[in-house]
Amino acid sequence: MKNTLFVFLFLSASALAQPVHNRTTGINYADMISCFAALKDGQSNILIEVDGPLTATGIATLSKNIAGLTIRGVSGMQTLDCNGFDSFMSFNGTGKTLTSITIDNFRIINNNTNTASAAALRYTTVGGTNSLSRLTFNNCSIPIRATTNCGSFVVEDCIARNYTMGVFRFGLGSQTGVLPGVQDMGAMIFRRCQFYADRNSNSEADLVLKRMPALLIEDCVFNTPSKYAISIYDPVTGCQTTVRRCIFVGGHAKATSGGTIDVAPNVTTGSGTTEKLLVESCVFDGEKAQAVQQTKGLEVKLYNNIFIEGVGNATNLVSFTNSKNFLEHDGNIYIANSTNTNALVNIGTMGYDSDQLRSDYNLYYKTTSRGIFQGTTTGGSDPRAVNSSTLALLQAKGYDAHGLNTKPVFNTSDKKKSQYYLSVSSPGRNGGNPNYPPSQSPVSGKLVGATYDMGTLDLDSYRYRTGRYRIVKEN
Repeated sequence: MKNTLFVFLFLSASALAQPVHNRTTGINYADMISCFAALKDGQSNILIEVDGPLTATGIATLSKNIAGLTIRGVSGMQTLDCNGFDSFMSFNGTGKTLTSITIDNFRIINNNTNTASAAALRYTTVGGTNSLSRLTFNNCSIPIRATTNCGSFVVEDCIARNYTMGVFRFGLGSQTGVLPGVQDMGAMIFRRCQFYADRNSNSEADLVLKRMPALLIEDCVFNTPSKYAISIYDPVTGCQTTVRRCIFVGGHAKATSGGTIDVAPNVTTGSGTTEKLLVESCVFDGEKAQAVQQTKGLEVKLYNNIFIEGVGNATNLVSFTNSKNFLEHDGNIYIANSTNTNALVNIGTMGYDSDQLRSDYNLYYKTTSRGIFQGTTTGGSDPRAVNSSTLALLQAKGYDAHGLNTKPVFNTSDKKKSQYYLSVSSPGRNGGNPNYPPSQSPVSGKLVGATYDMGTLDLDSYRYRTGRYRIVKEN
C-alpha cells in the first residue's frame, strides 16, 4: 500500500513538471521550446494543451512546415511569462509552409523590450487563417506583431493592459522598393477586445494596421491616452474598413493632431482613392483631437455615432480632407465644448461629388458660433461651399433637412442603462433616419415607429466587461 501511494505521488509530481501536452502525439513537455523542437515537418492539425504556468527561458520559435496548430490553456486561463525576452512564442514561416495557428485562453505578461521585432506573440510569413482568442496581456511593450506576407487574423475576446508601444501591430509599412498598396496581410477581424494602456507612457496606436484588403472592428473598448486608437495605414486598393459598436474613451490625450480612428491610405504616392470607410453605432467620448480622420479614399459613411468633444480640443471632431466622396452622414450626435472655434465636421476642398453628398438626421449641440460644416464640394453638377456656422445655413445649402441643434438629453437617472442612452424626453428619440438600412443595423428590423433614434441605434448599456451590448425595448 505504501509503495502504491509513493508511485502515485511520484507520477503526479512528474505530470506537474510537464505542463505542455501534445495531444496529437501523447507526449508531454516541460516547456514550449522543447515541444516546438519535437514537432516534425509536414504535420498538420496539431493540438497542444497547457495546464500550468510557463516562464520563458528563451524564445519558443517555430519555423517548420505545419498546417494547423492549436495551442490552448486548459484547467483555467494559464500564464505565459515572457520573463523579459522579446517574445514568448515566435512563428516564422519564411521559406516554409506554416499556416493557421490558433492561440486560446492565456494570460501573457512581461514582454518588456522595445526592439524592432519584439512582441509577446510574433508572426512572420504565417499563412492561412490565424486565430487569437481569450487572451489577456499585461506589462507587454507590444503584445502582438505580424508582418511579411501573413494570412488572415481573427482576434476575439482579448484584453490588453499596461502596454507602451502599441498593442496589435499588423503589416509592414512603406519601405524602399515596396509599392504602396501591396498586400502584406490577409483580412483582419477584431471582436470584443478591450484596450487599457499605461496612463503615462503609451503614445502609439492601440491598433496599428497596414496593407490589408479588408478590416472589421466591432464591439471593442478603447480606454487609453494613446495618440490614436486605430491607425490604418496604406490599406490595399479597394479595402473596406468597418468599425461598429465600439466605444472610445480616455480622450486620447496624446493626440494633438490625427484622429482616434486615423486612416491614411497609400500616403507614399498620394494615391489611395478607392478605400472605403464605414463607422456606425460608435461612441467617442472626451475627444482631444479628431475622432475620425481619413486623408484619402473613395467613400466615407458615418451612421448613428455619438461624438463628445473633450476639453482642450482645438481641431475638427471629424475630418475627411481629400477623400473623394463623403457620401453618407446620418443619425449622428455631436456635442461641442465651449472653447474650440473649429467647425465640427471638415469635409475638405477636393474631389467631392456634390450630387452624392448626403447629410441628414444629425443632432449638433454647440453653445458658440463655431461652424458645423466646413469645406467645398467639387466635381458634381452643383459644386458648393458648405461653410455653415448654423444649422439654418447648412439646411439652406440642402443638407440636414431633419437635423437638430439642441441638447441630446442623455439618460442620467436609470443606472441600469448606459449614460449614452437617450432619455425618453430627448428630441433625438425617434429622430433618426427612417431609411437606415436594416441590413446594416446591429438589430435587424429593430424599428421605433417608423424611425430609429439618433445616436447609437437604440443600443443600450454597453457591457464594459464583456464588450457586448444588451438590447432593450423602447419605453
